[in-house]
Amino acid sequence: MILAYDIGGTKVRVATFSLDGLLLQEKREIVSTNAGPQGFLNQLVQLGKSIVAEGRLSAIGVATAGPVDLATGSLVRPTNLSGGGVPWEQVPIRVALQAAFEVPVLVDNDAAAATFAEAQEGVGVGCERFALLAIGTGLGTGFWHDQKVLRAHPGEHTEAGHVIIAPHHEHRCGCGNYGCAEAMLSGFNFPKSIGTKYFGNELDGPTISKLARSGDGPALQLWAEYGFWLAVFLNTVCLLLAPEKVVFTGSVVEAFDCFAEPTRNALERLIGRRPGMMPELVRSKLGNDAMLRGAFWRAKNRQQ
Repeated sequence: MILAYDIGGTKVRVATFSLDGLLLQEKREIVSTNAGPQGFLNQLVQLGKSIVAEGRLSAIGVATAGPVDLATGSLVRPTNLSGGGVPWEQVPIRVALQAAFEVPVLVDNDAAAATFAEAQEGVGVGCERFALLAIGTGLGTGFWHDQKVLRAHPGEHTEAGHVIIAPHHEHRCGCGNYGCAEAMLSGFNFPKSIGTKYFGNELDGPTISKLARSGDGPALQLWAEYGFWLAVFLNTVCLLLAPEKVVFTGSVVEAFDCFAEPTRNALERLIGRRPGMMPELVRSKLGNDAMLRGAFWRAKNRQQ
């Protein structure tokens, strides 16, 4: 049996899987940050123990929002986790879980894990190159190339979600910069970075989507602008990596019908004379389970 974690900026999911990938049991909780990093690690251990039967566990996989030090299995100054009145410098997830469960633990960036899962059993099967955007509280990215997840230098995962696309924009990201893709496009940020321009107050993504589907003019304009900024980001991705597909997962994918067409139209204009570089924009086959199943796959394979 494999224990898998999906850790985001607001929630944590944990599940057990059989070795052939059958989901056995699952729980989820709001991420506990008030007690600082140690309280967070205690939560992970307790949540895992609540669904694991003694003596049956063979490995643990963790898909977490980053940044992640892959070599040590630690969070490093996480962008979307803070609290407890202490700095979150190094959060040793692997060490804590290995001590508690005494089995191998593999910790990976959540978007990288989702990318791996899509390549094994999702819309990335058979693709030579594809990009994945995990848009939820943050904006994670993963890139599949030459039968593996593309990495940065050893011990790091790529953080393309923090590419600056609107340098003069006033909205600041948790990374410290202004106008990066996550600051403009994440599910947490876009109602503030773009939404207030149209509604004068903060509405959440589901409300904005519902308004757009009913034909509300400002909501449609908002998603058109969202699509433009997403296309600006994807233009850079396409010029650098030329993916065959861009796969969308995370909570914002529930609004795919609202932003896919304006994004596609804007990206076609930006790519211009290079139509062969236009990727297919698709929803994840695995949906919001992509990270959790990615954690399973990473633990099963136990390789970076």
